[in-house]
Amino acid sequence: MQIEPIKNNNNTITIVYSFNDTYSMYFSTALKSLIENSKKEIFYDIIVFSSDITEWNKRLLSDMLPQNFNIRFIDISKYLKEALNGINLKGFKYWSVEMYYRIAIPLIMRKYDKVLYLDSDTICKKDISELFNLNFENKKIIAIKDAFNLISNLDDCRETKEYILKSLKVDDVNHYFNSGVILFNIQKIDPNSYIDKLKKAFEIELTNCPDQDVLNYIFKNEIKYADLSWNLQYHIPILYNEQIEKFDKKSLDKYNKAFNNPAIIHYTSPQKPWNNPKTILAVDFWRYARKTDYYEQILHAMYENQIAQSRFAMNLYMKLQENKKVFLWGASIFLEYFFENYKMLSKNILGIIDINKNKHGKYIKKYEIFSPDILKTTQYDEIILTVVNAQDIRYKQVKKYLKENKFENAKLIKL
Repeated sequence: MQIEPIKNNNNTITIVYSFNDTYSMYFSTALKSLIENSKKEIFYDIIVFSSDITEWNKRLLSDMLPQNFNIRFIDISKYLKEALNGINLKGFKYWSVEMYYRIAIPLIMRKYDKVLYLDSDTICKKDISELFNLNFENKKIIAIKDAFNLISNLDDCRETKEYILKSLKVDDVNHYFNSGVILFNIQKIDPNSYIDKLKKAFEIELTNCPDQDVLNYIFKNEIKYADLSWNLQYHIPILYNEQIEKFDKKSLDKYNKAFNNPAIIHYTSPQKPWNNPKTILAVDFWRYARKTDYYEQILHAMYENQIAQSRFAMNLYMKLQENKKVFLWGASIFLEYFFENYKMLSKNILGIIDINKNKHGKYIKKYEIFSPDILKTTQYDEIILTVVNAQDIRYKQVKKYLKENKFENAKLIKL
């Protein structure tokens, strides 16, 4: 099965997004930014990969479009089984399975010459045609380097750096790209070779950015790098502000130049502007959000999230008043929020557990982050789940993990 190009003039730009129904309201802001920075003489063909978007959301999004825009919602599930040849896709941490849909583009869009993929947590501040019309110079994709090259020499990043070099076999961390903005040179990509590499990539133990790691494994040495301003990953000053003096100066200068004049802002990391309007560069998101029919929904979701955070925080505070020795499961943003707002230190907290190896040995406030193996050698009473996003689902996942790893007697508590 193949997705058919729309019948229009030659001056058409094809852009693929991928998100689930819940994300529709946030995508509306990305779409509004794209529209307001478009050119009337260009036709923009928007294709949305998903499998659960309601007719109501399809209508609201379609109603936003001017005459030189078209939007199609493709139920990608109909294509994936055939295209991926038995590869099973699963969600990962706080990412849904939709994160993988972009990897099918070279397989199910063979009738196109080139296709631009954009993440839904992006804002366009310039017309996208400049990026779309870049010369591939005989490369298979055009992408933007990941901001990891800024922090790759930090002690905290040694394991990730080694993983990129040894597991993904990328020859230099400076060649590792971010998968949120990719221009695919479709006719240059051989589908048989691509699916072979894809299968090999899924044999690797993937880390924090599985879709990105897969694409880096497949396209290494076949990439033309566009300017960082086309994928300004905004999380660096949020998460690493205290370590900026340790950055490579040349890389930092390039980042700052892009930061001051971004063509696309990419709201990387779990800290999103729709949850915190005070976040750096959030003003750009809200400038477009208030022009959409989803504005009130976004505000309501933010309010509900804040209420939920407060409720979870109060529950955690009360749990920690009990005279029990506990581990906290999940080095989450919520946990950082809790310690920052409640100013609480407790001798009953033995530490924080997280399955992400890159976090082991680090700290949130005074509490060290451990591997789950610490449960084998330490006496404790309870484990409190401190990942609050979709907590019921995470509770089942952690319970399953504990059982599979022979921690059957572990008492896991929800907030």
